[in-house]
Amino acid sequence: MTSLAAAKVPQLNARIFQPLARYLREQVSAEALHSVVAAGRLDVTALDGRSLWITLEQGEALLAEARTLFEDDGAFRVACAYKLAAGYGAMRLVLWATSPHTVYLQAMKTMNLVCNYGAIEVVSSTRTGMHARYRATAPESRLMCLSRQAATAALPTLFGLPPAYLREESCVSRGDPFCDYHLRWFDQKRWYPSALGLLVGAASFGALSAWTNGVDVGGVALPLLGASLGYIFENQRTGAANLAVREEVTEALRELAREETEARQELLELQERQRDWTRRLEVDSAERSAQMQRVADSLHQLQEQRDTRIRGYSHDLRNPLTVIRAGVDYFRPYGDAEGDAVLADLDAAVEQMRLLLEDLMKMVTQGSPMAQLAPQRLEVAPLTDRLRRRLRALVQGKDIRATVFKTREAPEHIDADPVLFDRVVDNLLTNAAKYTEHGSIVVEVDGTTEFFTLKVSDTGRGIPSEQIERAFSPEGSDRTQRANDSYGVGLSVVVELLGQVGGRLEVMSKPASGTTFWVHFPLTPPLRVSPKPAEAERPIENYKDVLLRVVTIRKTKAS
Repeated sequence: MTSLAAAKVPQLNARIFQPLARYLREQVSAEALHSVVAAGRLDVTALDGRSLWITLEQGEALLAEARTLFEDDGAFRVACAYKLAAGYGAMRLVLWATSPHTVYLQAMKTMNLVCNYGAIEVVSSTRTGMHARYRATAPESRLMCLSRQAATAALPTLFGLPPAYLREESCVSRGDPFCDYHLRWFDQKRWYPSALGLLVGAASFGALSAWTNGVDVGGVALPLLGASLGYIFENQRTGAANLAVREEVTEALRELAREETEARQELLELQERQRDWTRRLEVDSAERSAQMQRVADSLHQLQEQRDTRIRGYSHDLRNPLTVIRAGVDYFRPYGDAEGDAVLADLDAAVEQMRLLLEDLMKMVTQGSPMAQLAPQRLEVAPLTDRLRRRLRALVQGKDIRATVFKTREAPEHIDADPVLFDRVVDNLLTNAAKYTEHGSIVVEVDGTTEFFTLKVSDTGRGIPSEQIERAFSPEGSDRTQRANDSYGVGLSVVVELLGQVGGRLEVMSKPASGTTFWVHFPLTPPLRVSPKPAEAERPIENYKDVLLRVVTIRKTKAS
């Protein structure tokens, strides 16, 4: 694989991995570098700066192994652009006569020198900025995109300038048709305005000397004045350009800070909702404890009554037994003469004993009241904004695109218990964030004439078909399928809560593709109040019955 023209598979020039190799060698260890190049089926000499072509598959394997050595993507990007200027050697002396803008344009035109399956087009550019799009004919991983971004942003460091500010709007690794980059960098001071001023001053001095027949009209003052004016002009122009870049970068940092603040606020509100839910559970637990104590007291009284009745029965049972005994005693001396009468007495005594024992075996039933809800009117428009902030907070710092939007069919408001509503939504959103490593999470706010619907779709790991029913089990889902910080019972909580308000839940999932939940809240849920005495005797609904009533598992197209 020494010729780009002969390549029949996606290929990369190994030189693009030279900064990463230099970082591993100098900042980590030689062993780490050897393990990384071995993952790409290469040797260390392949990354010494030579023009060696490797397959895209080898490059992806190399980057995947290298990523395991870093805590986050930020550290990985730093390594991918480590001492980038050192790889250019004496060529930097030539580059200094140009500008970052020129270098960017030339690098994009010669993309075929480092990659045979991708190309970059310039959408627009200024002296200190550029809008570019990268397209690839072969699928790339997110790590390949990050390494390309790191090298692109580091180009201004060849001129002794800070790295460029790079804003990404789309990425081919996420399924977009192209990578969309917006670049801004600081400008460098140039020498030619001063040189031009010096030449103009010298020419003016020569012209004045000739006009005055050789009389000294300023000596070197005019050339120095021209050079000074050129220097001042270049300083002002460069300062204005750098100020504009600085303001743009500062505004971008402010926006990031605002997003970070909003995310932290949403997480604090999530914690507060969890505390509110915990307090409600504590109150509910206290009420149930009091109810259980009353039941225990009733059982104790019932037991005492039963003990009294049993003692009475024991005493009453002695009478028929005495009659039987007396009858037997009476029967013995008389033989068969009184047999019929004695047998009649014995039959009556046995019947009396049977009735007493039947009364002893009577049972009683009991029921338990249901918790009372407090529905409130929730406006859907601000609710959609809250869900958007909440989801963005949950995926903050992750390679996940969060989208929340409202359809025209969504109702203007719903009546729901806010604690129960938040509990259901928080479980679904946190599950989506936990089990999605990259891609997107989309929440669609919708509705019908009877229900308010939230559709939560993610591109996470998905749920195997044989595990879906177990995911709703109160005992918890399969431990091997859970996230590290999950107990696997969140969906069973969602089912129980929806069962209380007459809601429904639909799910469709495919491993390695993602999961979609449709949660339907009735627009006017029923109130749950303490039941009447007659209703208290009704049996409690089994969880399996609730599950069958609430949950519907949709089949994927593939199945």
